[in-house]
Amino acid sequence: MAPSISSSRLRREARSALAPVRLRAAGVTLLCALLSILPPAAALGLAALSLWDQPFLFPAQLVLLEGLAAVCAWYMLAAGTGYVSYTLRLSRGEEAGCWCLLEGFARPGRVLAVALALLVRLLPWIILTALALWGGIWAVEWAGYWALLLLLPCGAGLLCLWVWLALRCALVPFLLVDQPGLGPFRVVERSSSWMRGRKGALLLLRLSFLGWGILSVLTLGLLGLWSCPYFRTANARFYDTVQDQEEIHMPLTF
Repeated sequence: MAPSISSSRLRREARSALAPVRLRAAGVTLLCALLSILPPAAALGLAALSLWDQPFLFPAQLVLLEGLAAVCAWYMLAAGTGYVSYTLRLSRGEEAGCWCLLEGFARPGRVLAVALALLVRLLPWIILTALALWGGIWAVEWAGYWALLLLLPCGAGLLCLWVWLALRCALVPFLLVDQPGLGPFRVVERSSSWMRGRKGALLLLRLSFLGWGILSVLTLGLLGLWSCPYFRTANARFYDTVQDQEEIHMPLTF
C-alpha cells in the first residue's frame, strides 16, 4: 500500500514556493494562456473565414482543415508542457521564468510521441465510451425516455471511469518533462504504476481547489491568474512526493 499523502501539506508547500514570485507567476500564467490560445484560434478562425462562402468543402479542403486542427492541438500541448516545466521548477525552488514556456517546443517530437502513446493506451476506453453513447442514443429512440432511467446510472459509471483514467495518467506531463530518458510508452506505464494506491490522494487534492475554480469562473478568469499556478504547483509537489516515495529523483535536463 502506498504511503499517505497530505493535501494540506502539499498546498502549504505550494504557497511557500509561490510566495516570493506570486506576481511573476500570475504574469507567466497570463502569458501562457495567451500563447496557448491566440495563435491556434487565429489560425482556425482565418481558415474558417476563408471557407465561409463556399457551399460545400472538397475532400482536400477537409483534409487540410483536419491537419490544421491537429497542428493546433500539438501546439497547445507543447505550450502546456512548458507551463508544467515552469511550475515544477517553482515547486523545487529552482530558477524559473517565461523562458520555461518555450521548453515544450524544444522537443516537439517527444511531446507528440507521448501524446500518441497516451492516445493508444486510452483508445479501447474511447471506443467503449463511443459504443456506450451510441447504444444510449439507440435505446432512447427505441424505448423512449423511460430508457433514461437506465442511462443515468450508466452515464455516472462512464464519468467515474474517465475520472479514474485521468487520475491514472495524471503524472504523464511531469514525467514527460522530468525524465526525458523514458520512452513514450514507458512514461504512460510509469504514471499508471506510480498512481497505484494514490488516486484517492490526488482526487482529494484536486477537489480541495474546486472552490477556487468556481470563483475563477465567476471573476471571468481573473482569479485564475493566482489560483492556476497555485493548483499546478501543488500538483507538482504531489509528483515530487510520489517520486521521493519511489526513491527516484532526477534533475530537470530540458
